[in-house]
Amino acid sequence: MSFQGFELYQAKPEDFWLAMLWTALDPHHAGKVEPEQWIDWTPGVESYLWRDKQGWLFFSRLNRRVMCFGEESRPRMVIEVRMQFAPYVETAPPPNYPLNTPARIEAAKPINPDRTMRGLILGTEWLCRSLAQSDVSALCFESESPSLIRFCRKRMGFRQDGKSLIKWLVEPDGT
Repeated sequence: MSFQGFELYQAKPEDFWLAMLWTALDPHHAGKVEPEQWIDWTPGVESYLWRDKQGWLFFSRLNRRVMCFGEESRPRMVIEVRMQFAPYVETAPPPNYPLNTPARIEAAKPINPDRTMRGLILGTEWLCRSLAQSDVSALCFESESPSLIRFCRKRMGFRQDGKSLIKWLVEPDGT
């Protein structure tokens, strides 16, 4: 699948080495997140690997689930988004992860964060358009990264609801 200079690939078991590397290099995910989730295709879950013309950007995991938000009692179908970004700062790989191939060496190099931000903005717009005629009411995610939370609120229209950040596709009507 491709749009506006981006390509999405279904994440596959052969991408596990990349999921493992990026997760280990991520200070918010290392030791807390299982890299297997970035290649998960259990029912209700879709996992993708995104790239632009310069290379790989991030994994996204889209999980369909029913949730209630805030004081609302009405359950809504949402897409819970989880992401694993390529590194954007120089970080030493874990000692048990040898960079012994050209692909692994390249994948460990930091990318320009502007590429990631552009991918997030255009990818979210594309996803919202794709879901416009579906039963999905919102995209949501949780993050421990203050800069990601700030960026998504300021540049992408997400709103804070407790620990979740939500982008409504269909505004709640309170019913």
